[in-house]
Amino acid sequence: MNDANEDHLWFTLQDFVKEKTYAYKGHLLSRLTNRKYLNDIRNFSVRSDDVYLISFPKSGTTWVQHIVSLIFDQSTYSSPTHLCRKTPFLEMPQSFTEDKDNATPGNYEIAKDMPSPRFLKTQLPISLLPEEFDQKRPKVIYVSRNPKDVAVSLYNFCSWSPNWPQYRVWSDFLHDFCRGALPRGLWFDSVLDWWQRRDDENVLFLKYEDLIKDTKGAVWRIAKFLERPLTEETVDNIITHSTFNAMKKHKKVNPDYFKSPHERGQKQNRSFMRKGQVGDWRNYFTVAQNDAFDTLFQEKMDGSGLSFEFSLPCGVSITKPEEGNASNGTVAYSTAKSIWPYLYLSDIANFKVRSDDVYLLSYAKSGTTWTANIIFQVLGWDGALTESSHLFHKIPHLEMTQGHDKTKAATIPGFYEKANDMPSPRVLKSHFKLKFLPREIEEKRPKLIYIARNPKDVAVSFFNFTAMTSNCETSNDWSRFLNSFCQNTSPLGPWFDHVTTFWQYRQNHENILYLKYEDMHKNLFDTVARIADFLEHPLRKDAIEAIVNKSSFHAMKNNPSVNPDLTIPCYAKGVQDRKSFLRKGKVGDWKNYFSVAQNEAFDALYEEKMKDLDLTFDFTL
Repeated sequence: MNDANEDHLWFTLQDFVKEKTYAYKGHLLSRLTNRKYLNDIRNFSVRSDDVYLISFPKSGTTWVQHIVSLIFDQSTYSSPTHLCRKTPFLEMPQSFTEDKDNATPGNYEIAKDMPSPRFLKTQLPISLLPEEFDQKRPKVIYVSRNPKDVAVSLYNFCSWSPNWPQYRVWSDFLHDFCRGALPRGLWFDSVLDWWQRRDDENVLFLKYEDLIKDTKGAVWRIAKFLERPLTEETVDNIITHSTFNAMKKHKKVNPDYFKSPHERGQKQNRSFMRKGQVGDWRNYFTVAQNDAFDTLFQEKMDGSGLSFEFSLPCGVSITKPEEGNASNGTVAYSTAKSIWPYLYLSDIANFKVRSDDVYLLSYAKSGTTWTANIIFQVLGWDGALTESSHLFHKIPHLEMTQGHDKTKAATIPGFYEKANDMPSPRVLKSHFKLKFLPREIEEKRPKLIYIARNPKDVAVSFFNFTAMTSNCETSNDWSRFLNSFCQNTSPLGPWFDHVTTFWQYRQNHENILYLKYEDMHKNLFDTVARIADFLEHPLRKDAIEAIVNKSSFHAMKNNPSVNPDLTIPCYAKGVQDRKSFLRKGKVGDWKNYFSVAQNEAFDALYEEKMKDLDLTFDFTL
């Protein structure tokens, strides 16, 4: 990083990052590293038999540190001295204090008096290492790890350690990680600098993922590099003492038990040693974030010949990530089943159907309002719409209440009662499953228009919708909502059953038009024409084009007789919270919510549920 880039980056840092960071000779460093340390470290006397363990933070340093310590002397496992003291972290203070003007001596002072061979640790960039480094050529073990898992581990470490910036939102952290706006700078710079030295005789370049896959092989490699002959039994003992669980429980190995800055992590039931897995990034990166990171990774690593494994064979499931995973979990969902879908079951089952009715049917948040607006215009009724005579009232939602006081829900009439008195032809709306619709539908054969949407975008839209409605108890938990959606505990039941039942129904019934939300996005003109023909209201080309223009997302959002935000009381809360019933209207927004793990698990569920059907959906355009 040159001085100009350093200045620009510094001025873009958030204040809470600046509090824990400072810029020095083109690098961002932790304020724990006093400037005096850096001058002294440059003049630090290097010995040719030194061993330096170097890495970017959260790359498996402590693990390799412990292995190397045991290779040198197995008795260190029962030593009363903590691992962090036996392997001094050169640029860190010997003790931690809030008084930044009176820094305690650095760990490099301890290293000066250590007998040879010394085992030392640092995460400084090459340009800040001791000046004698290249001349004396000590042994260097560089530990690397795939950057996605590094990012997730470092994000959690930030919330664990009071000496690092305290990020509240994962997306904010990832943004800074990708541009090197953190103590220790950019991951790409660190690994590529040492990758270029991988063929030097004094350098051993390790990958965390290789250590996971073949720990025994890695121990042999390290021992050979250090010229420390071992027996098979010794290697097996080292592996036994170097498992994640063994290290986490060992009070002289786990940094949780070393110094005061770790007390905060312990009080929050967090640990320096969190999971030690490959692939946990899938629970944090959304699909959109992953796509963007892959592009950055390809750009930065192009031509280097360095690659990483981002996963190892394992199962995935849709589960709630641990506290601190902010995978866009910024909105809410209902924690209790809504009463409205079930309140009028009996009355709606006995509802009087007319043969000239039109029923607009869908799972919630599938494009119902969009389609209703089109139907209204095709029939030529849009002139009757006003703010006081809203589309929602002209096309009543059968199972909804006519009022919005949930404490009186049982005594408020449903919209189906209003529909009884409407003149023909009626357009009626419902999110009910086929089996809960009026029984006379089969006999009277009214026209049915079913609108389906890909389930990932449905889930995201439904999640945001429940956050804005005043008749929902909410919590900020996307993962929990997705579990509910997938496990068929949402108020409307399983999406899969809903869309597939109507898909199969159409095979033996000519009175149903099955539409897909994504097809409407691809060719709205064609969709309007299909609806017009189905309703036996053929339109000229210019009339269809006029409907298309009036049915754009922007036009509907700004139409007070179509957008319920300002005219339907139950959506007032959403407007106050700067949310909207008409939110985005896009295909593929699910990528900003589904983590990679959630997406993989959902794809497996989707494949299982849809395998015997010829029904498919576009998840992106």
